[in-house]
Amino acid sequence: MSGLHPLQVKEVQRLTDDAVAISFSIPKELTQSFSYTAGQYLTLSHTIAGESVRRSYSLCSAPHEGVLRVGIKAIPNGLFSNYANTQIQIGDTLEVGAPEGRFVYEPNGKKNLLLLAAGSGITPILSIAKTALKETDGKVVMVYGNRSEDDQMFADELQTLQTAYGQRFEIVHIYSRKKTTDALFGRIDMSHINCVR
Repeated sequence: MSGLHPLQVKEVQRLTDDAVAISFSIPKELTQSFSYTAGQYLTLSHTIAGESVRRSYSLCSAPHEGVLRVGIKAIPNGLFSNYANTQIQIGDTLEVGAPEGRFVYEPNGKKNLLLLAAGSGITPILSIAKTALKETDGKVVMVYGNRSEDDQMFADELQTLQTAYGQRFEIVHIYSRKKTTDALFGRIDMSHINCVR
């Protein structure tokens, strides 16, 4: 893949025991190259144990935030995802490709939006939710499935959005391995979606 640029890691934020968010510094001359639409992803490349490894991760930041940030959840035997969760530090340099992808959201007036996400699939959905809340007047409802409350990525950020936007932003939590009083139980299915108002 051509078009990779060396970008310095600006921030590493621990989200859960097995997930981090990594932000990159963008040199002024590359600002245009790294402009993006909510829902797109970045390809990251780094040499790990002598092997050049490339993986794609969705942007969790929204374009209006002026930040380039991805969420990475460690998966069993995932070379890059485990390295990102245990080794990457502020100041490190990774090769990063310009934003790509057609799973994008274009703000559309006052229309309401229903978003479905499970596990690390929240990453592009978070970018879309933030964009919709900022750029439209419609309501955003997010149905977010996880194994348990402890597995939620971006829990604090989602709470901040709820506080900021009040009734315009509703989250329906679903846990598949733990029953709680403030969440549905099971996996996302039509019965859960149908109960969303």
